Amino acid sequence: MKAYLTKEFRKDIKKSDVSEDDCKAAISKAEKGSIYADLGGGLIKQDIPRNNLSGARGARGIIFYKKGSVAVFCTCSPRARKRT
Repeated sequence: MKAYLTKEFRKDIKKSDVSEDDCKAAISKAEKGSIYADLGGGLIKQDIPRNNLSGARGARGIIFYKKGSVAVFCTCSPRARKRT
């Protein structure tokens, strides 16, 4: 499977402290059928765990995805942190 990261997405993952390996892990989860939300038309929302921590500590990404073929990471936003 080919995975592409847009320039905007690369900027976003730097802010969210997410690595490219974390993105690969998110796609491998999607390949196994674990998708956070299917938005239709080949667009999915997927949790991207940070540094092998739980998805709650990572980010969420919007990805153009075709199973077994290609994934294009579009946007990434950090998960909301609990306020104490």
